[in-house]
Amino acid sequence: MVLASLIDVATVKPAVEVADIFRRHFDEYLKEYHCTAEEFAAVRALIKCRTAAAGGFIRQCDGCGKLQISYASCGNRNCPKCGAFEKAQSFDYAQEQASETSSALDSCAAFSGGLPGGSPDQ
Repeated sequence: MVLASLIDVATVKPAVEVADIFRRHFDEYLKEYHCTAEEFAAVRALIKCRTAAAGGFIRQCDGCGKLQISYASCGNRNCPKCGAFEKAQSFDYAQEQASETSSALDSCAAFSGGLPGGSPDQ
């Protein structure tokens, strides 16, 4: 299943990304403020995400020989590139589950007014 929100996450690149801001200003930030080891690791992961620093691979088209470079993602849940895709997937999954549960309850006699002994109004 492909969602429009997933397509936007994968194809629309903003003019300035969170990683760009961290690259420019994180060292300055650390001079004045403290961050935990987890926060530091998350920021470093975001900075490296989908860059040569994260590693990657090169694919070549068998037909025309054109090269495509794909960089590894950080997989961090806080990453706007990686985490947003996963959040969209889990949101879609949660909606599917809620829909299935609602359908099951609608078809259940106990929830559709068919309770044994009649309704409490009788």
